[in-house]
Amino acid sequence: MKDKQSKQHHLAAIDLGSNSFHMVIARIEDGHIHILDNLKEMVRLGAGLDQHGSITEEASIRAMSCLERFAERVKDFPKGTVAAVGTNTLRNAKNSSRFLRDARKILGHKISIIGGKEEARLVYLGVSHSLVAEDGKRFVMDIGGGSTELIIGENFEPQYLRSLEMGCVSMSRKFFQSGKLDKKYWEKAGIAAHLKLRPVRRYYQKADWSSATGASGTIKAVGKVVKKLGLAPYAITLKSLYEIRDIMIKAERLDTLELPGLKNDRK
Repeated sequence: MKDKQSKQHHLAAIDLGSNSFHMVIARIEDGHIHILDNLKEMVRLGAGLDQHGSITEEASIRAMSCLERFAERVKDFPKGTVAAVGTNTLRNAKNSSRFLRDARKILGHKISIIGGKEEARLVYLGVSHSLVAEDGKRFVMDIGGGSTELIIGENFEPQYLRSLEMGCVSMSRKFFQSGKLDKKYWEKAGIAAHLKLRPVRRYYQKADWSSATGASGTIKAVGKVVKKLGLAPYAITLKSLYEIRDIMIKAERLDTLELPGLKNDRK
């Protein structure tokens, strides 16, 4: 009986992202959250779409294998204590309904698909609760596998949210599918990114925010490379990004690229 009561205070949050699947398990005690487990696997669901926009069998197998491992961890969790959400790829995949049916069966818990703005809202809430309180507005960005979320908020309140249809996996598939890193591909990718940003760019440039925070595995990976190369001690700067881009262009191909601090599953 004691074990059953204690599990009522355990919660799990699962994010079925376009690049990775992530699960956090926590214990709620006296109003405080204690993280017990943090699991993450690079599933690359967004990279596993075929020419018709459907999740391939190979990508589905990777995803289901990951969910089997997650399910083992939460199999005794009561209904309502596991929150699982799917994001960009599952919003757009032609066969997402069939995928979700199989995924729910394996996980043993409900999986919801959230919209871009809701994803942005949740990103901001997670970041704002993990940072020291500060005066003024903050800008938060999350670069996912299939989308990028841009949020401006103050304290724990998101005030302006946008989700753009571009991410590290989708842009890589579109412009660097062949593995070539030539300058012409970078120029095409840059133009595409500018077009996506054009409708919201002016607002974010003029908004009165005092700090900028990156919230994704992609941004963390870039931060590690910046630090390892000695380009900036504490933050990602525009200059450091251009220098990394130039290194990648010189490498010519992805399979010959060597960036200190970059894991192979991030290439």
